[in-house]
Amino acid sequence: QWQRNDEIGQLAQGLDQMRNDLAALLSEREQKNTELQNELAERQRIEIALGLSQAKFAAIFNASPVAMTVSRMDEGQTLLDVNSAWVRLFKRERAYSLGGDTHGMWRELQQRQAAVMTLQQQGELSRCTAWMLCGGGHEDILCEVWGKVLKLRDESLLILAYDDITAKHLYEENILALNTGLEQRVNERTRELSSALEQLTATQDELRRSEN
Repeated sequence: QWQRNDEIGQLAQGLDQMRNDLAALLSEREQKNTELQNELAERQRIEIALGLSQAKFAAIFNASPVAMTVSRMDEGQTLLDVNSAWVRLFKRERAYSLGGDTHGMWRELQQRQAAVMTLQQQGELSRCTAWMLCGGGHEDILCEVWGKVLKLRDESLLILAYDDITAKHLYEENILALNTGLEQRVNERTRELSSALEQLTATQDELRRSEN
């Protein structure tokens, strides 16, 4: 009988231990569920904030009067997006440009390679002057190119901005040519006056000698 009571007691103790273990397990599971729900809520909040930020960026990007592109920071800088100003400047269709690379935009590939190296080493590009090719057989344009490499999650993105300085370049060339021409004319006129002065001096000397 006592042995039976001991077995029942041990069984009761075992059941109590099981209940305690189960209660602890349920409590731990509830805590983990709460932590998981909080993590999911935080992730949703971040995704919503990121979505709003992307929407704001897209609005600014498309409304910008400066030609801009977004591309992957890979070997060919695969174009992910271009804004309306870029389409107008480069005379290229957006639908046909996306997914392509930027090789066909640079007239001098060595300049492009130098710009890419600067972006890889410094993460940004400033006032890179280069001739760019437009679509549809239009004339090339001279641009100042600005760039920045951004990290978005696990991907590196490249944002480039293009400022058309062709008219400014032509104006400066014309001014330089005018200044050069003016300097040449001044030098020629100076030589002519010097020669005339020498002849006048010689004539005066000759007149003095004849009077004497």
